[in-house]
Amino acid sequence: MIHRMNEHESILVIGASANPNRSSYFATKYLHNKGVSLYTIANKNGKIDDLELSDQYASIHSVDTISIYLNPDRQKKYYDYILS
Repeated sequence: MIHRMNEHESILVIGASANPNRSSYFATKYLHNKGVSLYTIANKNGKIDDLELSDQYASIHSVDTISIYLNPDRQKKYYDYILS
């Protein structure tokens, strides 16, 4: 099944990166350019175009999709946050 995004969707990217050699960079940039309501949590503060990347947890009331770009060991500290 192909899922088509719209600008009303909200997506959380955990592991976003300002490093253009990382796949999370391309995914985050693509989503941002599509106008998706985007939340990011990065390992380091940075920027992709005009999108600020922060290492702080975002206060989100509702999200449609979570995209994770972290190895399994680094994901563990986000489990409670994701489930909340």
